Amino acid sequence: MKKNRFLNGIGLILIGSMISLASLNAFGAQRSMTPEEVEGQKYFEGKNGFANGGPSCISCHSVTNSQVAKGGLLAKDLTDVYTRLGDGISAWLSAPSFPAMAASYQNNPLTEKERNKLQAFLKYANDVKGNQVADKGYDMMLMSGGAGLLGILLLINIIWFKRKKKMVKKEIFERQASAWDAKH
Repeated sequence: MKKNRFLNGIGLILIGSMISLASLNAFGAQRSMTPEEVEGQKYFEGKNGFANGGPSCISCHSVTNSQVAKGGLLAKDLTDVYTRLGDGISAWLSAPSFPAMAASYQNNPLTEKERNKLQAFLKYANDVKGNQVADKGYDMMLMSGGAGLLGILLLINIIWFKRKKKMVKKEIFERQASAWDAKH
């Protein structure tokens, strides 16, 4: 009887572990990037410069993806742009309708290869967006601010303990005060 309870308990633990691992793997599942998507990510982040010298996308835009650095906040988040534009992203990038983008790429347009790679990366970002968490960087700002505050307080503490604890010329003052008493 005790042996059966023990085996049942082990069975339940194994089943529970398998279910939890399956759910963790389903949540963290993220397909690997194709070489075209990787190159598109490099164009997006500015690791690979555009042939005609245009600005990288990340200087104004961002995507919610753990593999991409935090981007700019000047323009729209491009995580789900593929849902809206589909395969038309490449064509749209050849003649952007927004004035800021049109001005930025007027004299340095993207090549067809660059547009296709960016489209592939944006499709990837759209495909895996369900598994990603938007990170605004507030944790890093909070930690940096706390570390800065501790550094300032430590510096104030060091300066405070190195302060002079008595008058600079206490001995001279005492000698003069005793000499005055002797005269009067």
